[in-house]
Amino acid sequence: MSRLTAFAVVAALVATPLFPAGAQSAPPDPRGILAAARSAAGPAPQRQNLELGGAFRTEMPGGRQMQGKLQLRFLAPQRYQRSLSMRLPFGQIQTTQTLDGDTVWMHVQHPAFGGRFRAFRGGRRHMTAAEREQFRQRMEARQKRMLMAQWARGELEFFLQPPPGTTLRYAGLAKAPNGVTADMIAVSDPAWGAHAGAVTLFLDRRSHRLLMMSYQGISPRAFFAARGGPPGGPGRFAGGRPPRPKPRTVFVHFTHWRKIQGHWFPTEITQSANGKTFAEWDIKTVRLNSPKLTARVFQKP
Repeated sequence: MSRLTAFAVVAALVATPLFPAGAQSAPPDPRGILAAARSAAGPAPQRQNLELGGAFRTEMPGGRQMQGKLQLRFLAPQRYQRSLSMRLPFGQIQTTQTLDGDTVWMHVQHPAFGGRFRAFRGGRRHMTAAEREQFRQRMEARQKRMLMAQWARGELEFFLQPPPGTTLRYAGLAKAPNGVTADMIAVSDPAWGAHAGAVTLFLDRRSHRLLMMSYQGISPRAFFAARGGPPGGPGRFAGGRPPRPKPRTVFVHFTHWRKIQGHWFPTEITQSANGKTFAEWDIKTVRLNSPKLTARVFQKP
C-alpha cells in the first residue's frame, strides 16, 4: 500500500498573520472558500446522480491484505448506497448498505447465510418480542446515523457541497512537509451522531483542490483487533463480550484527478489512521447522471 504523510496543524487562525497590521482580525468565510474550490473543480454539472466503482484493498490485523470491489451510488436529494464485495478466508461476502431518504436497510450475501440475510433482525436469543423490536429500532437508528455521515462525506469529497443543516467553521491552517499550505474547514451535523464528530476538509490555498479530509471513525484493523481477529480467524476475546473499539482520527487522501463532464474527480482515495495506511480505493469508473441509476435501485426489496 502507498505511504502518504498527513498534514500537521501549524497554527490556529488567531496566531496566523493573514491580515494587515492594524486591521481587525476575522476568520475567512468558510462558505467562500468552498465556493472557490467548487469553481476550481470545474463547471458545476446538473447533477442527478453519481456512481463510482473500482478496486478496494484493506489491511487487517496481522498484516493480512484483502482485496475486493467497492461501489458508491448517490442520487439526489438524499439517497446513498455502498456495496462492497470481498473474498475472505471463509468465502466471498458482499454487503450492501443503503440510505433511501428516511429509510435504511442492509443486505449481506454469503453462502453461510443461505443467500441473502437482511439485517436489523438480531438480538439476544431470549428476548421478548418487545425487547427484540427495541433492539431492531436501536440498530436501525445507529445504521442511519452512520450512513448519513457517509453520505455527507461523499457530498463533500466529490462535490464540495455541505448537506443542508450542517455547520461550517474555519479551523485554521495546516502545512504539509512539502510546503503546501491548506485551509481547514470543519463541517458538523448532530444527525451524524456523537461518534462522528466534525469532518475537516484540507483545501490547497493555491489550487483550491481538496487534498485531504479527516474525521473520527473506526478502521477495520481496530474493529477486528478489538474483537479478537477477523471473521473466521483464530482470535478470541475474554469476558464473553467484545470490547467496543474506540474511534480515532481517520485521514482520507485524494489524488489522481480525472475530468468527467468538465468536473474533476479524485480516482485514488487512501485512508490512514495512527500514521498507517489501512485502505486504498482505485476508482476505475465514474458515471455522472446515468439514466440507469434511478430511485428503484435504492428501494428496500
